[in-house]
Amino acid sequence: KHFKLDILIPMTISFYGVMLLTINPVKLAFDKKVAEISYMDGKGLLVGIAVAIITVEVYRIFKEKKIGVIKMPPSVPPSLTET
Repeated sequence: KHFKLDILIPMTISFYGVMLLTINPVKLAFDKKVAEISYMDGKGLLVGIAVAIITVEVYRIFKEKKIGVIKMPPSVPPSLTET
């Protein structure tokens, strides 16, 4: 909110980033899989905070410098251009 950005996209990216870094999938015998969640407590809290801060900063820089923006023709409505 401080940077006046849409909060849904960075929040979603942060959530999935933390999940990718803290959950360790373990393959068991007979093709059964389980997720080891030993870093979902206080040990993973620092990782979560770091990922959230880095994600918001990278997203803000991309939005300011218009990195990854696809230019549409003028006939396309502005609401579709934002998405």
